[in-house]
Amino acid sequence: MPRSIPLRAVPTALLALVLVIVMAAGSAAGGLPPGGTFTDDNGNAHEGFIEAIAAGGITSGCGGTRYCPDDDVTRGQMASFLARALNLPDSVTDWFSDDDTSTHQVNINKIAEAGITLGFGDGTFAPDEVVARDQMASFLARAITDLIPSTTDYFSDDAGNAHEANINVMAENAITLGCDSSGTIYCPTDPVRRDQMASFLGRALGLEEMIPPPLPEGEPTDIIQAAYVVPADVAPIAGRDAAIANEIEEVQGWYDTQTDGVHPVFAKDSSGVAVAVVVLPDTLSELSGLTSPETPIVDHIRTVLPDTADRDLVVVMEGNLGTGYCGRTGSIVFIPIGNCGIDVSETSVWPYGGTYLMGHELTHLLGAVPGCAPNSDGTGHVSDDKRDILYSGIDGRDWDNLMLDPGNDDYYDHGRSDCTDLADSPLLGSY
Repeated sequence: MPRSIPLRAVPTALLALVLVIVMAAGSAAGGLPPGGTFTDDNGNAHEGFIEAIAAGGITSGCGGTRYCPDDDVTRGQMASFLARALNLPDSVTDWFSDDDTSTHQVNINKIAEAGITLGFGDGTFAPDEVVARDQMASFLARAITDLIPSTTDYFSDDAGNAHEANINVMAENAITLGCDSSGTIYCPTDPVRRDQMASFLGRALGLEEMIPPPLPEGEPTDIIQAAYVVPADVAPIAGRDAAIANEIEEVQGWYDTQTDGVHPVFAKDSSGVAVAVVVLPDTLSELSGLTSPETPIVDHIRTVLPDTADRDLVVVMEGNLGTGYCGRTGSIVFIPIGNCGIDVSETSVWPYGGTYLMGHELTHLLGAVPGCAPNSDGTGHVSDDKRDILYSGIDGRDWDNLMLDPGNDDYYDHGRSDCTDLADSPLLGSY
């Protein structure tokens, strides 16, 4: 049977904290950008509570503009969620023997001091272990001391579970409705995800969901990160990042003329397209000896820029690898800037400088040309129209009239369901 959150008397200290969080959330609600605070939770069923706990200072996400809603919550993270949510005081006691290197140690000690956790019998806390749904119930039941007790056995799959009483308290107070549509099972040993944790905390604290304005029509669900990478033994060129940003923005402008105003969408900063500058641990000669130098480059970028974990990459590298390609696209766009002597500049205009090469490779990144296209030449290009940005026939390109799939019959806006259409790419938008 559907349950609603009951009215209850809230202890003075907790009431004051909840009021602070609610006021912060209320003032932030009207100012949320389209899509909200985070870029990876749009459309998530828990987004309203994710926004609420972010506005209340309970979470700042998992890095950059991401919340990582599908990640499991560790016990250490759970401690920090609760310590921030309840504004717990510091503890002078080091309660556990296995959390000395944990970034959550201070908060682990706070929740131990407050009696919210007892740890394990051997004096450990296991901060890196994932929180199960049954454990979460006990964490919250101990943390929110004014919850209404329960005399009802709500779920059929937690009989004999050490946390069963607290699971029923969660259900009695409508903090959980179970783990399936029937509301009869709880899945006590399943891990708690970060999005679920936002809702558990939000309901337990009595927060209101904050629903952000929707993204504008055509706004992408994915985003591209540009990077300027420099081998360990090569000197970076001042202003190269700004030049790369200009090349990309010129391509975006051309795309706008070929579409209904959408283009490949990149991460931005206050100046426009954001280009991360990354110095590699590998030398140019070490990279030149590899069949796929992109692999260690991408691994290093993901390590030093964890915010890029879920982003497609456009990588422009300083130096000449001595290979025969100007740029190539597989899982990323990779342009070794010295390979073909194509320079990038802050003053380049389409299709000159490095703009054409950038546009060509970006169109590959979006998925063109699929082998099912009627004029595909089997190499990711077309052979029928020299105006096409992906033309690779025997005639020279028509540089003055470059187009995105002229005729709309191969890879853009062809409207067929049997072949990739770039118009459906999540990487296209108006941002």
